[in-house]
Amino acid sequence: MNPFVLLAVLGGYALFCVLMIVPLWRVYGRAGLTPGLSLLFAVPVAGPLVVLLLLAFNDWPAAPGGRS
Repeated sequence: MNPFVLLAVLGGYALFCVLMIVPLWRVYGRAGLTPGLSLLFAVPVAGPLVVLLLLAFNDWPAAPGGRS
């Protein structure tokens, strides 16, 4: 594989991660959860799934009644 292609793919993934982590950081903060958990999104394959499952199935302390 051409090293420039590999560099382009990794650079694209890094850019995509940054574009997703910034809004997820805000969502986690507003939900009352630890915003640093959004950094798990950068872990390939399992990271995005874990981040979304944490948002879906955790109680949101900032929501009225603890659940949204």
